[in-house]
Amino acid sequence: SVANATTEPEIQIYPNPFGKELFIKNLSPKEVERMEMYDQTGKRMISADWVGDNTSAINTSGLPAGVYSVLLLGSLGQKQYISQAVKIGLD
Repeated sequence: SVANATTEPEIQIYPNPFGKELFIKNLSPKEVERMEMYDQTGKRMISADWVGDNTSAINTSGLPAGVYSVLLLGSLGQKQYISQAVKIGLD
């Protein structure tokens, strides 16, 4: 049997696709100090300190629609996690 089939992922990014706000939940033992979002050209669009215990909310209302890379960084700047999220235009 597969023991990990019902295990929640340690890092959750939701909703995806997102609109004006993106939530990141960190259930892993890894500490996250900063969160960064990059567009498809590699330009950093958001850089913010991690606020909150397990879940951090990011205001993404200023981002244009598109695909973004989400990076979570540890206290020494090391990459703890990378994922992609899609911003949809709601207007």
